[in-house]
Amino acid sequence: MTTTKLILVEGLPGAGKSTTAQLAGKLLAEQGYKVRLFLEGGPDHPADYEATACMTADEYARLLHVCSGEQREIVEEAAFKCGGEIFIPYGSIERKTGKPWSEDIRQLLAEKDVYELPLAQNRRVIANRWRRFSEVAQQDDAVTVFECCFIQNPVTMGMIKYGASAKDVNAYVIELLESILPLDPLLIYVGQRDVEFTFRKALQERPGEWSEGFIRYYNEQGYGKAHGASGVEGTIRVLEARAELERSIVEGLAMDKAYIDNSAYDPGQAEQELRTIIEKHITGS
Repeated sequence: MTTTKLILVEGLPGAGKSTTAQLAGKLLAEQGYKVRLFLEGGPDHPADYEATACMTADEYARLLHVCSGEQREIVEEAAFKCGGEIFIPYGSIERKTGKPWSEDIRQLLAEKDVYELPLAQNRRVIANRWRRFSEVAQQDDAVTVFECCFIQNPVTMGMIKYGASAKDVNAYVIELLESILPLDPLLIYVGQRDVEFTFRKALQERPGEWSEGFIRYYNEQGYGKAHGASGVEGTIRVLEARAELERSIVEGLAMDKAYIDNSAYDPGQAEQELRTIIEKHITGS
């Protein structure tokens, strides 16, 4: 059986990451492997934080002060401490209770979201999370499949949000890699030759709310502002720069990796490529 316990599926928005990650899980299960699949934005992701606030003890005390009695109990039950900071999974709380946060409390939580932290703090918090995941996964007999949190999140935080240098973004990714090396990870990068076509296709297929939020984020954060990005065309330019950075990062990573060209969006061809990758890198058949 394989020594690989982690498969990382990366690529640009609309490249086919979700489909590839799900298919990888299916193919491994067919081979008799126990599989744990985590897609982008999953609330129970073991190496990421989705809709989770990170607060100091004083900030947490202020949050509890403005919560109602019932809310306070729910927050206290769900919150957890790690490395001197307190984490509140506010998205999960809302989903489980079925009760939306009041606007003032939601804003308070969102302002302290892990992905609104300063870059250095975000990197420290996320790197700690990956290290803890790796320690647990080493004792598990499953193969874990992650969709787009290994490269995408550091690039989004570093390059897109804060306009950080390629060197700093690359260092962020390498720090995550170092924590998971005992899992003998495999990186599968789902590529697209035409970034503009890929993004415009995603805009047609996804809800308007996603499109508007994505375009606004890419244009109004650090990199987009610095380069005068605006509208769909500006977002495409930022995505092209992101694609170039990701290619550079992937090429430099000292790990097992494979590339799928999904430019044709041919499901049969993509599945065959993925089967070949799994046979070569995982099952050894």
